[in-house]
Amino acid sequence: CISNGKTYSQGETWHPFLRNYGTVECVLCTCNGTKPNCKAIQCPYQYPCEQPKKIEGKCCKVCPEEIESQLPDNQDYFCSEETFPVYEAIRDISNGTIRQIALEKNETSEVEIYTWTIQRDILSSINTDTISKEEFRELSHFLQITRATLNKWKIFSEGAAQINQMCINRDCRTELEELLKVLYLEKSEQAGC
Repeated sequence: CISNGKTYSQGETWHPFLRNYGTVECVLCTCNGTKPNCKAIQCPYQYPCEQPKKIEGKCCKVCPEEIESQLPDNQDYFCSEETFPVYEAIRDISNGTIRQIALEKNETSEVEIYTWTIQRDILSSINTDTISKEEFRELSHFLQITRATLNKWKIFSEGAAQINQMCINRDCRTELEELLKVLYLEKSEQAGC
């Protein structure tokens, strides 16, 4: 099956990408022979917790306990390399979205924050800030999404600089999504330790 320029094998699943909307998380497509079979995902009416949260990249809300269990083992080390918490915040603004990624380094009292403003699907501004851990603790809209090594963060930072240069005033959400994947530590990478 071919969808949005990508080829999928028999039985493989994906969320479709629509140019005006981005990745449609609430639709799941399956490759059935040579043509995709797409269906809407049905979210539960009731959740086992009182306040389920909407998470970027998920169609249905999730309970905070599920979010905690999906974080990588809260390891401080990966292949004997120290890891640091990475946070994400996504906020809607009047004509777009603000997306922030933050890294909290243990050896300093600072948190590095990348901020992208996306208006009408176009990357309109990009900022990098450093704030104190005390200031960061007061920002309640950030959720921990993973832990990353400094090496992974360096790759992310270099990729962010490239996106900043090539994507200003362009639709680069796909590039931004791919860049975020760099931060996640793959279990398969551990075999190469």
